[in-house]
Amino acid sequence: MTLLLGPNIDFLLNRHNHITFNRYGETVFRLHRDVLQWSRSVVTALVYLEDSNLSNGCTHIVPTSQYLPFVGTPNNGGTWMDEHSVYKDLISQNIPVIAEKGDVLFMDSLMFHSVGMNNSNQTRISLNLAYTSVDELLPLDYSKYRVLVKGERLYRGNIF
Repeated sequence: MTLLLGPNIDFLLNRHNHITFNRYGETVFRLHRDVLQWSRSVVTALVYLEDSNLSNGCTHIVPTSQYLPFVGTPNNGGTWMDEHSVYKDLISQNIPVIAEKGDVLFMDSLMFHSVGMNNSNQTRISLNLAYTSVDELLPLDYSKYRVLVKGERLYRGNIF
């Protein structure tokens, strides 16, 4: 994870951190980004608690889409791929990620992704966790929203 986020890593308490239950017919396939701004990088860890395949709704990603530009909407790019015509031709470039129980997928939360449609009588359960680099502009005590999991807390902002 340090290759993605650097030596100082926080676990985010206010982003993701939930179980996804993908049951037959309950999930809508819709590619999205989890964060709105490129300056707030978040790495999502998807821990597969059951096998994940095409039949039970595996995760789909659009490789390298984390590098796509924002489209200038007030929220700095939007979340849903299908809401922006500039991306419409890229929706079909999604690929499925087949995983076994216990596998972990680490992905940049700016990559467009979606849970797949579950067409089976099985569930597909995953645990979603969010990590980010320590933010050197936040006060040292921001433990209400983050837990330091590696490295140290830094503050490099101006002193008031």
